[in-house]
Amino acid sequence: MDWFFERLNQLQVKTGCDGFKFDAGEACFLPDDAVTHQKIHPNEYTKIYVASVAKHHRLTEVRSGWKNQAAPIFFRQWDKTTSWGLDNGLHSVLTGALAMSLAGYPFILPDMVGGNEYDEKADADMMIRWTQVNALLPSMQFSLAPWDYGADSAELCRRFANLHVEFAPQILQIARDSIARGLPIIRPIFWLEPSDEAALTCDDEFLLGDELLVAPVVTPNTTQRDIYLPKGKWQNYWTGEVITGNILFEHYPTPLDTLPIFKRIK
Repeated sequence: MDWFFERLNQLQVKTGCDGFKFDAGEACFLPDDAVTHQKIHPNEYTKIYVASVAKHHRLTEVRSGWKNQAAPIFFRQWDKTTSWGLDNGLHSVLTGALAMSLAGYPFILPDMVGGNEYDEKADADMMIRWTQVNALLPSMQFSLAPWDYGADSAELCRRFANLHVEFAPQILQIARDSIARGLPIIRPIFWLEPSDEAALTCDDEFLLGDELLVAPVVTPNTTQRDIYLPKGKWQNYWTGEVITGNILFEHYPTPLDTLPIFKRIK
């Protein structure tokens, strides 16, 4: 292992790269004739794999983990299909991120914007909405080029990628609090009101820390959606309008250039 990581260190110095992506990590990727130093449970193999990566390369990502919540590195979601639904599509990016957060993995790297395109191809609508979902998650990544899907895709994906940069200082501060207090960076909206039935059943909104509520569009060809705001005072991030919570906005306008964001006013 020392030899392996030393080679990576040399590569890092030579190329100036910031970090590495460590794919796989499960015992099923070992050769059939692999021999370990001692008998080891497959999950324990993954745990050691991730711990070794975290020890040597902090600015990096892994795609697996088992009881590795303390590792200060990014955990990437499983590959997402180029589709919209909860069955491993765009909507599942959000629900999966919330599940990872509640399981104690705050440093979430969603799969690349647009999905893997193994079976289906993305379009401009999907690229833009996917970028909006990822914009206020802890991190985001592109592999598909937004400009390949038209001028609107290029412009709006750039705009919402820049929104992530704009919020980066706030995300970093929430991440520091996460380390100190053991709290997730993104949270389900019931985090604020755990007895609120409407909040408990909402799976297409999320909180960034305790103060920002984000309600992205996760369905195709949609220019409106319902948005629920829990109890309290909320300010529309874009217009400044102050709203009293415990309210459902039906058919809230969400044209393609819109990501609804609300700031909690204490």
